[in-house]
Amino acid sequence: MYHVVNNNGDTIAVPQIVFARLTASSAGETRFRVALYMLATGQADAAAVADALHIKTEKAERALEYWEGAGLLENRGGPAVKAPPVEAAKRQRLNTQEVAEASENDAMLGKLVDELQHIFGGVVSQADINVFVTLYIADAFPADLILIAASHCAAQKKTSARYIEKVLFGWRRDGITTCEEADAYLRLLAQREKREKQIATLLQIDAAGLTLAERKRIAEWFEEYHYGKEMVQAARLVAGDKGGNVRYLAGILKNWHGKGYRNPRDVQQAQENMNVRVQGPEASIAPDENILASMGRGKRRKEK
Repeated sequence: MYHVVNNNGDTIAVPQIVFARLTASSAGETRFRVALYMLATGQADAAAVADALHIKTEKAERALEYWEGAGLLENRGGPAVKAPPVEAAKRQRLNTQEVAEASENDAMLGKLVDELQHIFGGVVSQADINVFVTLYIADAFPADLILIAASHCAAQKKTSARYIEKVLFGWRRDGITTCEEADAYLRLLAQREKREKQIATLLQIDAAGLTLAERKRIAEWFEEYHYGKEMVQAARLVAGDKGGNVRYLAGILKNWHGKGYRNPRDVQQAQENMNVRVQGPEASIAPDENILASMGRGKRRKEK
């Protein structure tokens, strides 16, 4: 049997909110690592935390947002300014002669160009070939990964080699370096697009008009909070006239996530508890006064 040993070294105070999240299904190892690192060092900069813990900056940012919603952090300023990514266009690309010499020594280049012509449905210009060969030879992108990126962009009616080049460097910056990772990422994008359309229909707004920030928030609801459409609908009912405002709903859902609410029942229970505290233990709660009561009644009718 194990016993906790006496700790005679340096110690740090850990707020109770961290222990309260230990059994929460939405908390993860990364979030607790970030919390403990912050408490030990006082450092709450996403880039510095990511570097120290060897995780992606995006994961560190999401962990910081999680702990802010839980009440462990407070945001005293605006959003952090990210360093601009290195532009792929500023690199030195291979010229036509260098491409021709490389093609003589690597049969894969001929196959790569043939596949690109098939994807784009026509001849690929020499300037574009130079870009693609540079990606393969100088930048060491796998040929299959280049073709996956080209197919993805072509489906979006974007066939510029320089655009595909930026996509590939963006993937590399996000840690996507293999065909398997690219396939998983593209499936995630397709799933996000489907969810965006569902949420847009629910909120009675145009999915095509969603901004990048709004799309990120919607993805966060499903992927970070693990919420479904039911929670979005609950937030929409609470929002009232602002029920079609993605940013406003994001504030409600972030607050609920920080409080540990997992479904509309948790929200309803918390609201009922609040009404009991305000009205006194002997006061009764009228169902019509509960914002989420209509959802519960609707479910009961279906069950019957």
